[in-house]
Amino acid sequence: FISLARGGLSALRAAVVHEVFHHLDKDGDGKLRLEELQRRYQPMVQPDVEAGRKAAQEAVQDVVLRMGANCEHGGSVTIVDFERYYEGVSAGIVHDQYFKHIVRSSWGLESDERCRYARNQHRARDGHIQVSEYGICGRNDGW
Repeated sequence: FISLARGGLSALRAAVVHEVFHHLDKDGDGKLRLEELQRRYQPMVQPDVEAGRKAAQEAVQDVVLRMGANCEHGGSVTIVDFERYYEGVSAGIVHDQYFKHIVRSSWGLESDERCRYARNQHRARDGHIQVSEYGICGRNDGW
């Protein structure tokens, strides 16, 4: 629902998603097998896993399940499926650099200094009650 309200990926976010997809697509056929994605996914860098809210294996299963739900090509994920998955992820991430960090590091690619800074900023806020003039806005467990 949130991804529908926010729309598709921005140009910057789409470029990151495409970069990672093409990095994973070693044979260049435009398809990624779900089994290959499961094997290459790096759950330890995911915020919920880092914070102890989710086990690494659970994070892997979630990604495979969600990618599989978007998959219309018999066990293979196309760039359109990959984008659709990351539209949902993007909807919950405000800062582009943090999104870039999440996408790249999830598949074993390095993040630059700005992305790591955005990750550290997010991590510093995670687990704190956030209050505005409207009251308590949300709370994340962990850390």
